Amino acid sequence: MRTRKTKKGVRVKLLVFVGVLGICPLAMADIINVRSTFDAGLDGWTSIGSGGLTYMNQGGNPGGFVYWYDVPDQVHPGEGDGWLVAPPKFLGDWSALDGKGTLSWDHIILRTGTDPNCHFPPMGHYVVIVGEGGWEIGGQAVCRPSKSRMSSTWKRFSVLIDEVDWYVSPTSGRTWKDIISNVETLMIRIEGVWDDCWLTDIDGIDNVVLNEGHTLRADLNYDGIVNFEDFAIMAREWLETEPWYWDN
Repeated sequence: MRTRKTKKGVRVKLLVFVGVLGICPLAMADIINVRSTFDAGLDGWTSIGSGGLTYMNQGGNPGGFVYWYDVPDQVHPGEGDGWLVAPPKFLGDWSALDGKGTLSWDHIILRTGTDPNCHFPPMGHYVVIVGEGGWEIGGQAVCRPSKSRMSSTWKRFSVLIDEVDWYVSPTSGRTWKDIISNVETLMIRIEGVWDDCWLTDIDGIDNVVLNEGHTLRADLNYDGIVNFEDFAIMAREWLETEPWYWDN
């Protein structure tokens, strides 16, 4: 539901969001294997930006899920894209996950909007983590999963906790290891479609997991083994491209 922005514009926008959130240090947590399956509620997750957040006890993947509905710019101008903000159990020292951990989640677009002339194609996901003291002090890292376009059916997304897969903002001067030594904020973009109309998009997220799981880069279907099925995915998408849209 926003106008397109430049690569620099999106990055600044993210910094504004996390600068508001990351204002006080959090205690270290054992985050080797934490998850939110949303079977009994929102599990401490909140939202920032445009839109509203509620809980649905059915329709997830499976069971309950986080239900997010967009709000038109005319109602809340300038509030930006919709993001989920993680509860404390996902925060703290991620150092043990460096190079071998995974953050994964399921996403669905339940409605794109009713007017085909006032919304854009599905957006890509982004994940943002912020170090101790907020982005200006503790630093910020941004990751976008490859092949990350959102879908009207439940779709699994996954990112490796590995520096090579993340963009570390130079603003604070903090390094990747500085940031993951005390992650103070974790955000996942839930908004699936840019809209300029009144009946805007509705999206859901389920099964957020942070653990020492997936480490095989060639395991393209995330089944824990590199085999012919992964090769078939590579062959099917050979030489295909997907633009790296920093403006959506």
